Amino acid sequence: MYLLVKHEANEYAEKNENIDLRSIPRRIKNIILHDQDIIDKRFSMCQDCEHFISATTQCKKCLCFMKVKTKLATARCPIGKWDKEVIEGKKVGSYVTS
Repeated sequence: MYLLVKHEANEYAEKNENIDLRSIPRRIKNIILHDQDIIDKRFSMCQDCEHFISATTQCKKCLCFMKVKTKLATARCPIGKWDKEVIEGKKVGSYVTS
């Protein structure tokens, strides 16, 4: 399931410069982070990484668009710089967090 959502998120990022929650697929909406501090911290770590491609904001390791991936609660850095986040009381993937 995660790989399908990751693919959809990357495809959405390629076609849309900004994430518009009105048109984003429901599967992706369910795992979007809304804590800007976490998003900013993750993206900053990506920007400082040797695997970051600034021209496209992609990662050389996973080829994801990091402006999108850093907003996904279930995403994690492929080299371990940041991990997935738990959204309390919200359905994330196939389980409900408590």
